[in-house]
Amino acid sequence: MEKVNPPFRLNIESGIVRQTLIAAFLILSMSNAAAQTTTAFVSANIVIKGLVSLSTVRNLDLGTVEQGITQVDVNPITGGGSAAYFTFASSPHTPIIVTYASDKLISAGNSIAFSGKLAGSSSRVQTHAVLINNGTGLVTNSKGRYHFWVGGSAKLSADQPLGVYTGDFTMTIAY
Repeated sequence: MEKVNPPFRLNIESGIVRQTLIAAFLILSMSNAAAQTTTAFVSANIVIKGLVSLSTVRNLDLGTVEQGITQVDVNPITGGGSAAYFTFASSPHTPIIVTYASDKLISAGNSIAFSGKLAGSSSRVQTHAVLINNGTGLVTNSKGRYHFWVGGSAKLSADQPLGVYTGDFTMTIAY
């Protein structure tokens, strides 16, 4: 008589068998995970800006007046060569914000009240300029330029002491 082997039975309650099955499952899972790939793409951008400069081309000239004159005005748009002239250079179409402040004109401890006015244009033609309020946002032209002219009003007393009066008009450009 031939000996018959009983059918093979897997006893998963055995700790060794359970650990072996878990290890086999993890190995198969990891090999399937390692075989799968995915790809992601991102764009890369760079902006190259030109050098920035603000140059004083001409200072403001309020002129020479005789004692007794109580006000001197220079229009930044129509004041011609008396108005101060600045140029700003950067990259084309750069947004900028302009702020400015005027100072008193002083000579030997005496002062004259001065209120500066700023005008500007993307064109270098002074009569194309428009008045610019403090804190105004502007944009440079296609060559990266913006042109500024400064005029203003000086209020003198009728007996203003003689002298050469000087002061500052400070312009700041944030870009």
